Amino acid sequence: MNFEDFCSQNNIVVTYYSFTTKVRGCCIKMDDYYLVAVNPRFSADSMRRTLIHEIMHIMQDHLLCDQSEYEKCEEEIARIINNMKKAELSQLML
Repeated sequence: MNFEDFCSQNNIVVTYYSFTTKVRGCCIKMDDYYLVAVNPRFSADSMRRTLIHEIMHIMQDHLLCDQSEYEKCEEEIARIINNMKKAELSQLML
């Protein structure tokens, strides 16, 4: 499955929005789809990492978290991405 198919099947729309450089991206739930906005002021690699980060928030159902759970949600995403990197590295070593 390619990225476009994944987004289509999960009702995710990706767009670019020039936030300030303090914001790399964000995601919000619209009526019948998720909107992921990525800041194009950053490098292609940074935008790719931001896109993965924001989609992980969608997959972990973090859009319903309130502000008091923000750090917990961010830590969970960091842990998941770190585990994905470790798994990828271990596959390369096989």
